Amino acid sequence: MVILNESLPTAWDRVSDFIEKNGSISNKEVRTIISGGVLEASKQLREWVQKGLLVVANPGAAKKQRRYTKPSTPPEAPLLSKLLGK
Repeated sequence: MVILNESLPTAWDRVSDFIEKNGSISNKEVRTIISGGVLEASKQLREWVQKGLLVVANPGAAKKQRRYTKPSTPPEAPLLSKLLGK
């Protein structure tokens, strides 16, 4: 049975769910989720960062290696490394 009047989750809802499950997301993963190209995913990520919905999880990484997370999600670096100043 197909329900026609139910709305599909928005791109943000799908990306948000992905981050909840995986901790962070890359441009490539966004492209897969939204079925879009590099420019579309980059533009969408930039908008979400500007709105404060996402932050760059690894700002020192090359653009192709960047990962994004929600501001409330802890960084991927191990806590002990941060405490030791590494």
